[in-house]
Amino acid sequence: MQKESFRFKSLNNTKLPPNNIEIILSALNGVNTVMVDMMDNTVTVDYDDLKTTSAEIRSKLEENKLV
Repeated sequence: MQKESFRFKSLNNTKLPPNNIEIILSALNGVNTVMVDMMDNTVTVDYDDLKTTSAEIRSKLEENKLV
């Protein structure tokens, strides 16, 4: 198990609600929990590193234009 935090762009200029970040990342195989901190613009992901990687999580954030 791994726990890692990622910084994301401010959502002030997007139409993406914060809970969508949780939905997007939770859909990845191996992601257990996703916690979004709007004050720090960080998302902390607890995941099984045998099923997904930090790079896959970052890629999903990039795909949704969050980083």
